[in-house]
Amino acid sequence: VIIKNLGVDTAQINSLAVKTVKIDDQAVTIPDSGGGSAGIGFTTGQVTLATMTFTSSGAPIFINASSFVKNSRSDRGCSFYYRLYRGPTKLVEHNIMITAVDISSGSGSCAAISYLDNPGAGNHVYRLKAVSPTRASHYRCRKLDYRS
Repeated sequence: VIIKNLGVDTAQINSLAVKTVKIDDQAVTIPDSGGGSAGIGFTTGQVTLATMTFTSSGAPIFINASSFVKNSRSDRGCSFYYRLYRGPTKLVEHNIMITAVDISSGSGSCAAISYLDNPGAGNHVYRLKAVSPTRASHYRCRKLDYRS
């Protein structure tokens, strides 16, 4: 029996086979992430900390990006710009300042970005980048994830 248009308020189905699933209004969240835990050190210039690629339905997505940052010098502070890109477009930038700290194992600071984006339908590449204009910094536990 084929029913072309069926409206059901409540149903209990013991066994269901579906050829095409269409869920309205983002009723299901599909998380994904990219990044790594290996350290990245640099002196000046821009580095990519994490990359994530996904296909969007066009619905808004919520992106979280975070890193643990260690100042490699104990005698002075450092600063860096923490940036989130979609393709070549810079979506947001934060200027992070790290004071002179004890450089013993485990010392440093966390940097984070939370961003609500409306990328439109299609394939998108997000990149978490950092620029240190002055001194060396060291990044660990880099993470970029989204919820659509």
